[in-house]
Amino acid sequence: MDIFEISSDVYSINKELGIISKINEKTTVDTLLSGLSFRENVGVYVNGEKLDDGALVSTGSELCLYSGDVIVQKLTVVVTGDINGDGKISLIDFSNIKAYMLGDKDFTSYDRYAADANGDGKLSLIDFSQFKAHMLGDLTITGKEY
Repeated sequence: MDIFEISSDVYSINKELGIISKINEKTTVDTLLSGLSFRENVGVYVNGEKLDDGALVSTGSELCLYSGDVIVQKLTVVVTGDINGDGKISLIDFSNIKAYMLGDKDFTSYDRYAADANGDGKLSLIDFSQFKAHMLGDLTITGKEY
């Protein structure tokens, strides 16, 4: 491991894909950072704006490690179930996966990871059913590793 590298025993880091995953909905920046091996010079950003510790991390936000003013590592956050990028699993996310299943919506690669509720690497009716069960309170979607 390079001294300038984000690592975690809590979350999954896939350097090849450039993502950090295994993150549950409603995870705050502080909670995410506390799950890293070190958090100095690390922040979570959305559209270039650094999020406060109490803000929710969301699919598509970026976890950046800095050395001075230089970004030495950047990982895109994937919150399982958070397709629309607000840090929560909601009816909007359910509607998005439904539209995807019907062929009415395209997903980015990060949206695809977030929509993969069962973590099997593909989007199917099983994922749709898990979103539905989550909305009904019959199942809790938890962070998956990619």
